[in-house]
Amino acid sequence: MKVRLLLLTLALGMVVVFTIKGTELQAAPQLADTIRVHSVSESSTKNFEEHVVKPFAQKMGVTIKVLHGTYGKEAEWLAAIKAAPGEYCIATYVSDFGLFNGASQRLLQPLRLENIPNYVNLEEKWAKRIIVPGDKNVYVAPVDTGMFTFVYTKDTVTDRPDSYSPLFDPKYSGRIALRDYGLYRIFQTAAYLKLDPNNMSDQDVDKVFETMASQKKLARAYWQSSSQLDGLLANREVWLADYWFDTVTRPDKEGKNKLAHLNLGWWFPKEGGPMWAGGPVIAAGCKDPERYTAELLINYLLQPDVYVKYTAAQGHMPTLKTDKYDSRAFFANVPDRAAYRDAIVNTAFVMDVAKISAKLEKWNQRYEELKLSK
Repeated sequence: MKVRLLLLTLALGMVVVFTIKGTELQAAPQLADTIRVHSVSESSTKNFEEHVVKPFAQKMGVTIKVLHGTYGKEAEWLAAIKAAPGEYCIATYVSDFGLFNGASQRLLQPLRLENIPNYVNLEEKWAKRIIVPGDKNVYVAPVDTGMFTFVYTKDTVTDRPDSYSPLFDPKYSGRIALRDYGLYRIFQTAAYLKLDPNNMSDQDVDKVFETMASQKKLARAYWQSSSQLDGLLANREVWLADYWFDTVTRPDKEGKNKLAHLNLGWWFPKEGGPMWAGGPVIAAGCKDPERYTAELLINYLLQPDVYVKYTAAQGHMPTLKTDKYDSRAFFANVPDRAAYRDAIVNTAFVMDVAKISAKLEKWNQRYEELKLSK
């Protein structure tokens, strides 16, 4: 007869399970000495290692080596898992459509919440979000929510915008750069047209693409990387662009950010925009003890004091329950980030991933054809 005992380690907020079989005491799975971590940027991997892996290993009295990797888009990482099962473990960030595709194609493993008791620290609207209808498994620790901001060159655009309108204004022809991401182009244009992006008729979609076709004639570039966009902005080849808020506001070693270096201002369109929500996931084929270690790392990340430091380093908004951290202190010295939070709360809309996924391939094909058109 097996008797299971739970030993709560308060310092780590984690559960260690022991099994007594006869007179023999068997410990929980051993920790892995190596963890494979992939991110959309090198800085994200570094933050995960510095704020999560290293302090966790130190508390546990072990050494855990991090094997780094990056991917440009979530679909690339999922395709790699499919092509080489077992070669991947943690991705620090997968969101909406990546989660839907990863879960529905069984490319992600459900998180075993018995190893992640700190999951209860997350706000319920994120923690209990159903990704795939009918599937109640949890696949992600949603530690990051966000939406695109827009930037402008302060020496050439004197009045701070508050709408999508300048991005469709012939006045700025040849001075606009747009993120090369069809879904966001579609949803932002729908918001500009005051349409409900999650419930568009065929006529609505036609109107969106007609408007995007007109906008294409004004755009100088569809950017694919931050370095590409930074060059366009630095040389003043473009004056208006959408950007990742955390990327332009995150301070460098000198304490300055890209807003300062490139003399940029920012704004959130009053019409609102699509938001994303995601975080760490575990790849299919990642086996114990690495999978177990990955779950304990996610649990450690969700410890409020750890989470707040990690989130601050990433430039994200906390998704913890409000009684789990000091909101006033978190935003006290970062007014831009407080404005980001307010924009998300007041104007962002959550994408209906399951509904949109059925249309996404057709929309993406139409978007690619639009970019090639004259």
